[in-house]
Amino acid sequence: MSTLASPAGQKSIIERVHRLRPDAPAVWGRMNASQMICHVNDSFLTSFGERTVSSDSTIFHRTVMKWIALKAFAP
Repeated sequence: MSTLASPAGQKSIIERVHRLRPDAPAVWGRMNASQMICHVNDSFLTSFGERTVSSDSTIFHRTVMKWIALKAFAP
Protein backbone atom coordinates (compact mmCIF):
# COMPACT_ATOMS: atom_id res chain seq x y z
CA MET A 1 0.00 0.00 0.00
CA SER A 2 1.45 3.35 -0.97
CA THR A 3 1.46 6.36 1.33
CA LEU A 4 1.92 10.09 0.88
CA ALA A 5 5.33 9.69 2.53
CA SER A 6 6.68 7.90 -0.53
CA PRO A 7 7.44 9.64 -3.83
CA ALA A 8 5.44 6.97 -5.69
CA GLY A 9 2.40 7.64 -3.51
CA GLN A 10 2.70 11.38 -4.03
CA LYS A 11 2.98 10.92 -7.78
CA SER A 12 -0.07 8.67 -7.81
CA ILE A 13 -2.22 11.23 -5.98
CA ILE A 14 -1.04 14.08 -8.22
CA GLU A 15 -1.91 12.03 -11.31
CA ARG A 16 -5.38 11.24 -9.91
CA VAL A 17 -6.06 14.91 -9.17
CA HIS A 18 -4.98 15.87 -12.69
CA ARG A 19 -7.46 13.36 -14.14
CA LEU A 20 -10.41 14.92 -12.28
CA ARG A 21 -12.97 16.72 -14.39
CA PRO A 22 -15.64 19.18 -13.17
CA ASP A 23 -18.37 17.16 -14.88
CA ALA A 24 -17.26 13.82 -13.42
CA PRO A 25 -20.14 12.04 -11.67
CA ALA A 26 -19.94 11.23 -7.96
CA VAL A 27 -18.62 7.72 -7.33
CA TRP A 28 -18.41 7.29 -3.53
CA GLY A 29 -21.08 9.74 -2.40
CA ARG A 30 -22.86 12.88 -3.51
CA MET A 31 -19.99 15.35 -3.83
CA ASN A 32 -18.93 16.56 -7.24
CA ALA A 33 -15.23 16.93 -8.06
CA SER A 34 -14.99 20.55 -6.88
CA GLN A 35 -16.72 19.79 -3.57
CA MET A 36 -14.47 16.78 -3.01
CA ILE A 37 -11.28 18.78 -3.59
CA CYS A 38 -12.52 21.49 -1.20
CA HIS A 39 -13.38 18.83 1.42
CA VAL A 40 -9.96 17.17 1.16
CA ASN A 41 -8.18 20.53 1.24
CA ASP A 42 -10.12 21.56 4.36
CA SER A 43 -9.09 18.29 6.03
CA PHE A 44 -5.43 18.98 5.32
CA LEU A 45 -5.70 22.60 6.50
CA THR A 46 -7.34 21.40 9.73
CA SER A 47 -4.59 18.87 10.38
CA PHE A 48 -1.96 21.59 9.86
CA GLY A 49 -3.78 23.93 12.26
CA GLU A 50 -4.53 26.43 9.49
CA ARG A 51 -8.30 25.93 9.72
CA THR A 52 -10.45 25.49 12.79
CA VAL A 53 -13.53 23.35 13.15
CA SER A 54 -16.37 23.71 15.59
CA SER A 55 -16.99 21.02 18.17
CA ASP A 56 -19.89 18.66 17.54
CA SER A 57 -19.72 17.43 21.12
CA THR A 58 -23.01 17.04 22.95
CA ILE A 59 -23.91 15.23 26.16
CA PHE A 60 -25.42 12.49 23.98
CA HIS A 61 -22.19 12.02 22.01
CA ARG A 62 -20.02 12.12 25.14
CA THR A 63 -22.09 9.54 27.02
CA VAL A 64 -24.45 7.34 25.02
CA MET A 65 -22.55 7.24 21.72
CA LYS A 66 -19.21 6.81 23.49
CA TRP A 67 -20.60 3.87 25.47
CA ILE A 68 -22.06 2.27 22.34
CA ALA A 69 -18.79 2.70 20.42
CA LEU A 70 -16.60 1.34 23.22
CA LYS A 71 -18.74 -1.24 25.02
CA ALA A 72 -21.85 -2.36 23.16
CA PHE A 73 -20.19 -4.68 20.67
CA ALA A 74 -17.25 -5.82 22.78
CA PRO A 75 -17.20 -9.54 23.67
